[in-house]
Amino acid sequence: MTDAPTPWGRLKRAPWWVLGDIAALAVLFGFRAWLQPRWAMGHAGEGAPAWASQFDLYLSGPDAGPWAAAARGLAGGNLADIDPHRMPTWTILTAIVMWLGLDDVVLAGHLVNHLVSFTFIAAIYALGRRAGLGGLAFAAAAAATATMHMAFTASHFGIDAFVAMAVPLLLVTASFAGKARWVAVVAGVIGGMCAIGHLSTLGFPICGALLAAALAEPGKRAVTAGLYLAGVVAAVVAVFSWYPTIPTSELLTVFAEGIVQKNTANPDQETALRHLADAAAVVVGGLGTAVTDVVTRVLPTHKPRLIPWALALLLPWIGIWGPGLAKGSLKTRQAWLGSLVTGLPLATALAPLVALAAAQAEDRYLYNFAPLYLLFLFRGLASIFALVERALPTWATGVLGIVVGAVVGVDVLRDPPLGMKMVLTPAIEPGDRVQMDLGRDLATLPERTYVISLQREALAYAGLRQCLLADCPSEASTAAFEGCITEARQDCPGEGPILYLVEGRPDPRRVPEPRIAMDLWALQSFPVDHQVQTHNETITFLHIPRQP
Repeated sequence: MTDAPTPWGRLKRAPWWVLGDIAALAVLFGFRAWLQPRWAMGHAGEGAPAWASQFDLYLSGPDAGPWAAAARGLAGGNLADIDPHRMPTWTILTAIVMWLGLDDVVLAGHLVNHLVSFTFIAAIYALGRRAGLGGLAFAAAAAATATMHMAFTASHFGIDAFVAMAVPLLLVTASFAGKARWVAVVAGVIGGMCAIGHLSTLGFPICGALLAAALAEPGKRAVTAGLYLAGVVAAVVAVFSWYPTIPTSELLTVFAEGIVQKNTANPDQETALRHLADAAAVVVGGLGTAVTDVVTRVLPTHKPRLIPWALALLLPWIGIWGPGLAKGSLKTRQAWLGSLVTGLPLATALAPLVALAAAQAEDRYLYNFAPLYLLFLFRGLASIFALVERALPTWATGVLGIVVGAVVGVDVLRDPPLGMKMVLTPAIEPGDRVQMDLGRDLATLPERTYVISLQREALAYAGLRQCLLADCPSEASTAAFEGCITEARQDCPGEGPILYLVEGRPDPRRVPEPRIAMDLWALQSFPVDHQVQTHNETITFLHIPRQP
């Protein structure tokens, strides 16, 4: 009878590549920990968690206020506080952190994003290993981790960090769906939760289902894809059975308004159709230059320094093909075409990059999906190395990938790409400080009071609820002003009065001219409820009755 194996004995017998994976992830996680603003900016102060920096106290990031309001509403069981445009997954994760004891929504949201950024590293590395990159998976993950956008999203509040993580996590879990039926369902559930994190990720379960089917055994592909999609549907139905949602009939309108940069609450049919037509014209007009736009907008901030520009343009196409990555002699068709089974389904996940470029979306939306470009870049390099190693049998399989992956990866971490150094110590913008100070002043109001205001972050600090979510008014006229007040009465449930916040010194760079004109009109049209004195201006609250 032999003794039971000890943990150390099992470790010694583990394949060498497992130890390599552990070492690679340790280096990547260490680099990410070094990026934590805690070390550059100092601790957040007495009573704050050990990991929190000064920057983690601020609602700084795109749409930070609405996302904070949604998480606070969910944690408090007030579903009416949730704007349906704030999709569920990140909101649920932040609410869970709050339920576990971190009741400050700002710190809870930042903690979620820090944890999500580590998950992103593991997901992109694992996806690289599953896609055949070998040692170059380290270089791909290092290049993705060291981009300015990834560092920015990890340290800021909001949804972008989750979106960047969701796609590689969805794809890598889908790649295991063929292992067993229950694995396919679980992968589908994970894919569904990733998909409903943001409007831009809704279509990715299709990519996951294609990848799951492609990697399953030939006779089980349809069943695997079906079980995967069943898991997706189960997750989506379970969450939206209680979470506020945008009606399906309005989804296209929401996408269209995002493209044409217009946001109209409760648009009539004529307005909705006009927005759809305008959006379609923008996308169709941009398709001809979309690929070029992706190259010019993504490569300067994502291409590793040691990769020449010519290779940076060529390698992703080779990466989709993947010659040499499949098993078999180079004399067989399998060796040259077999890896397309993985490459083509993965390539479908690049489609949103082209669509977003055609729609002239902000750079940050493209950057959320840009890590997939890096994956294909290094997959192309892995293909070339695989062909070389097969042509020269004396070479040990994978050695080139390991050596080059380590060199490129370490170089990226040592000297990050353009702009990275700007975010190693995030700057607390004056506007962020103003929003926090105003939020503290507004905290004297009863929680869940409805307020018409563009100061979304300040309202979130104070636990107040924003009315008039649309960009209103679109023009400076009395009819437009009255229409906005009507929309506010429709948007804000309840019976109590609505407060209208008027800034004493509105910043024209942030507040549109029609809104400034509407503030002046409101001062003459509604009674003053009370005033709050901040450090640099007087904030006036007007009393808006529920009924005209």
